[in-house]
Amino acid sequence: MKGSTKQEREIYEQFIILEKYGGDISRKGSKGFHNLLNKVNPVGGRYDLKTDIGVEALKKKARELAKRWDLPTEFEPVILN
Repeated sequence: MKGSTKQEREIYEQFIILEKYGGDISRKGSKGFHNLLNKVNPVGGRYDLKTDIGVEALKKKARELAKRWDLPTEFEPVILN
């Protein structure tokens, strides 16, 4: 993603975590899953990831970024026990 901003990379990173690990990414979600997330404030608080609308907005933006840099948008799911 040469030429991308830090925010764009973080959006795509959070998208990968959502798509690969699924589930609730709020603090109330899986402890193992929560350990993968940005501890400070995922995507700078630009998307409310505790709501369906916020998650969908993040996914839409991430798919736009993936298309721009020809990055994958589908991943093999990982099951956390």
